[in-house]
Amino acid sequence: MMVRKPRFSVIIPTFNREAFLLDAVQSAVNASPENTEIIVVNDGNDFSESTKSVLGTLNVSMFKTVGSVGAGGARNQGAKHAIGQWLLFLDDDDLIAVGYWKLLSDFLSSGDEEHHRSYGFCHFTTSNDRDEMHRISNSKATNVSDILEERNSLRSKLAALSQGFWLSTSIFREVGGIDAQLRVNEDTDLCLKLIACGAECYVSSFNGAIIYKGPRDQKTSKSVTKTHSSVERASYFKRIIDKHTKLLDTDKAANEWIWKRYLKMAARAKDQTAIAKLASNKTLTLKTKLFLGVYWSGIFLLRL
Repeated sequence: MMVRKPRFSVIIPTFNREAFLLDAVQSAVNASPENTEIIVVNDGNDFSESTKSVLGTLNVSMFKTVGSVGAGGARNQGAKHAIGQWLLFLDDDDLIAVGYWKLLSDFLSSGDEEHHRSYGFCHFTTSNDRDEMHRISNSKATNVSDILEERNSLRSKLAALSQGFWLSTSIFREVGGIDAQLRVNEDTDLCLKLIACGAECYVSSFNGAIIYKGPRDQKTSKSVTKTHSSVERASYFKRIIDKHTKLLDTDKAANEWIWKRYLKMAARAKDQTAIAKLASNKTLTLKTKLFLGVYWSGIFLLRL
């Protein structure tokens, strides 16, 4: 009997969240269309034997990084092993609605050739209640018209990888995957790379992703973003700005948005060189620079 090649590859990076991970994997199993492989990339401690057993029973492919390469590096490793035409991303503490990926599958089936240079994401729900998350994850959607091409601002085409993010494997590899040097906000950089290479963006109005915003304890690692200092996060934003200056210059709102995020982290880090960098920027208007300068000063002085 011929084994059919997976059409979708679900990639779940994980770091010391075994209890939540099994929840996420089961959610992926429940939501996956036919011909889907699920890949878990462990960037933390070795899994317990019980976790390995459950993942094996669910036919999950397991890979291990060299350790602490970050979510971006883990996703890249998963994508390297993926054999599906489409990559679907899921975080290890989140859930996916059973109707979303099947809706996406129907949408992509209507034009594989048309969408091979595309990416997209969905609306999402946040919750701190795991029972509520499970209830929402049972939601179904049947109308492919819920997925529409985003033709508006650059800002509206930027999304977190936790937002039911998908893209073709070919275009992921074309843009060089995720910048693993960015330990946070690598999703913003990926979106900008995709847009720069002409990828079309599609957004689903269906709440397909259920993102966990609840408490964590000693057994469950805290938010990845919060493990990085303001100095690090400021440097990541500046790296993104420097890489995408030309593209950001085409959209005033997006340019201002990312500069504001950079300056917020720089002010928290007490980095006074950020003001000099703002002053020397040639893409922002004087009015915008003045606004951002006041914004930076307020955070710097009040230590927000």
